[in-house]
Amino acid sequence: MTRPAGSPSEVRGGSPIAQPLGAADGVTDAVEAVDDDSAVDCETCGCCCAFSWEWPTFVGDRDGEGIPEYLTEDGRMRCDGDRCAALFGTVGVEVHCRVYPDRPLVCREFAAGSPACRAVRRHFGLGQGTAR
Repeated sequence: MTRPAGSPSEVRGGSPIAQPLGAADGVTDAVEAVDDDSAVDCETCGCCCAFSWEWPTFVGDRDGEGIPEYLTEDGRMRCDGDRCAALFGTVGVEVHCRVYPDRPLVCREFAAGSPACRAVRRHFGLGQGTAR
């Protein structure tokens, strides 16, 4: 699939498989200065699911099994802009994943309250927090 100029791959300088989420553009570096002890509640956040159309990529042969075909494309979750098509709700208010039990490995391994989580939340203007 061809993405328009200015797409996240051009803006962030490459694939998130080769580069951890938040590593490009110094986003992770910005987390270093954050000192916020508030809790991260994934069900009122959803920032990681709306950050990059490149990120929800399937890893391995069985990754993505059980996810309806209409929610996948080109070896990854289908996204509307940067937002994963399986994300339901309003980012920063109330969200849930329509394929949570079958979600891709990259989604399973993304840790609430991690530096990448805090960087993505900062990108959306939410408090940085730690996992609740």
